[in-house]
Amino acid sequence: MAAIFVVLALINTFPLILHPGTTIGEHGDAYFSVWRLAWVAHQLRTDPRHLFDANIYYPHHDTLAYSDAMILPGVALAPLNWMGVNPVLIYNLTLVGAFAASGICAYLLVRELTGSAAAGFLGGILFAFSPHRAEHFNHLELQFAFWIPLAILAWHRAVAANRGFLMVGALASAQILCSIYHGIFLVTWLAVVTAVWFVRKPAQGLRPAVALLLPSMLVLAIYSVPYMRSRAEVGERPAGEIANYSATPGDFSSPLSTAFCTGGPKRSGPTSAICSRDSSRSCCSLPASGRRSIAYGSSTPLVSRSRSI
Repeated sequence: MAAIFVVLALINTFPLILHPGTTIGEHGDAYFSVWRLAWVAHQLRTDPRHLFDANIYYPHHDTLAYSDAMILPGVALAPLNWMGVNPVLIYNLTLVGAFAASGICAYLLVRELTGSAAAGFLGGILFAFSPHRAEHFNHLELQFAFWIPLAILAWHRAVAANRGFLMVGALASAQILCSIYHGIFLVTWLAVVTAVWFVRKPAQGLRPAVALLLPSMLVLAIYSVPYMRSRAEVGERPAGEIANYSATPGDFSSPLSTAFCTGGPKRSGPTSAICSRDSSRSCCSLPASGRRSIAYGSSTPLVSRSRSI
């Protein structure tokens, strides 16, 4: 089953597999993620105490906290960067792997809850390749959602056996270190569902609640320190901008503007990207000439072909 989800992930991210070292998502966040992973690897070897003092927006500090730092993937992938592997290739393998892992983990959860491998397969497809995932194709942190079904699976096993709650907390902590967004969603869900489960016997629920929530809350508190410092220095995102990008009730019953039923997808003009191999400043730029596009699946290209330098 794992191999099937890997194949589905390759199809879902096509044509990345054709040129994984020179093809990247068209949105600027894809380029940012290439740099983000490479920066963590670079700083771990040179100056780990100042990991969040990234080489952007000088002279400000904690600039890595301007977005999700994705510390766990950055640390896990650091050896590849140290060995000189193409940072674009690292990013693309990570992206494909995140899609596949989401499908596999959701499959395991649904199969255990239903006892049906077919239901698990369908659940894995829906979780890994839903329109929401396509809309956030270039947001690497939002593709790192596979800890959620793993944590929920561990939670079900823990409440059934009345043990293993620390494992749930560890999985939730891993989700926070991969994607703060999903981590906060998961911890909130765990708190609510645990309270509901033990509502008739709160005394018995205290130990499980502490075991599964304390590790993740400690990780979140420590991880939040550079973000709080950054907030004190540069302020918060304007409320109007937050409202503009927030979902409304009607959004949950509306198709994407890029879906086939609404006239999409469409191709737009060609672009290309050139990426640096220097791990200390891995970045991508958009040249004014020599452009070639292999965009697909959106009103703007999701993927573009580039030549490495």
